[in-house]
Amino acid sequence: MRSLLLSLLVACTLAACISAPAQTSEPVAPPVAPASPAGASKPADSKHDYSQEAFVVEQLRSSYRFENDGTGRKETVARIRVQSEAGVQQWGQIQLGYNSANERVEIAYVRVVKADGSVVKAGDDAVQDLSAPVEREAPVYTDFRVKHITVPGLRPGEVLEYDAVTVIHTPLAAGQFWADYDFDKNSINLDEQLSVDVPADRPLKLKSKPDMDPKISEANGRRVYRWTNSHLEREDDKKDKDDKDKEKEKERKRKKKRVDEERPDVQLTTFVSWEQIGRWYAGLEKDRRAPSPEVRAKAADLTKGLDSQMDKVEGLYDFVAKNFR
Repeated sequence: MRSLLLSLLVACTLAACISAPAQTSEPVAPPVAPASPAGASKPADSKHDYSQEAFVVEQLRSSYRFENDGTGRKETVARIRVQSEAGVQQWGQIQLGYNSANERVEIAYVRVVKADGSVVKAGDDAVQDLSAPVEREAPVYTDFRVKHITVPGLRPGEVLEYDAVTVIHTPLAAGQFWADYDFDKNSINLDEQLSVDVPADRPLKLKSKPDMDPKISEANGRRVYRWTNSHLEREDDKKDKDDKDKEKEKERKRKKKRVDEERPDVQLTTFVSWEQIGRWYAGLEKDRRAPSPEVRAKAADLTKGLDSQMDKVEGLYDFVAKNFR
């Protein structure tokens, strides 16, 4: 039971933190290049016609930077060409999730390049900070928040650009950091790049899929890993190929169901073993493992009159989820 609890806690903790890392220094990724004229409906890939796509991601840069103390930052810089009303619906609002207990989100800019070349920027009043959607589905006390940024006046034939930073100001595990990343496989993405900047002397466990080996460079006491990727053809288009290709695709999907191949494209952590994670978790929970007389009395009161074990569990869960972190 304890091993199951540990596994669930670690999995949830990693998922909450990984979604947005990094810290104070200047962004690793270069700025997004100026947008091409908004009237152009075919981005610069001569082999494919993307004019019927709702939108095309022309450039996406994700850069992580971590420090030895576990603080860090993640910056995302993107340029998306919107080509239809469906694209406007998709990108009319940007949502950025974060853990308010140890992270903050900074919006450098959200802007629209109009067809005539003019630029419309989102003001401070375009940003709302709201509670997590999960709270509407189940009772839970959570620090997870979502920034909603309304994109001003976005229309088909125009280009959306944005730059958003999530800063980890308080690490969940002091002196440790981790992250994972999946490249975009759901939309047409012409140019996607990922960079991870870490202290050069820091031991690090890093895994990426076999066809995604990074380029590595070192300078000024830092090590930088860089990946490049593009997604130029939809899965639906691939399915329209001949029967032989369809069978190969089915077989590929069957193999992909294996747990080993369901992992993220890139994973990294400074934890060297599960034993080390266990020691970290034990330090968090050791003083809370044994219930006090007050806790026992409250549990007895909450489960009074409940017959089945499941009813008792649900009664305890509802009380804790609504009142405690």
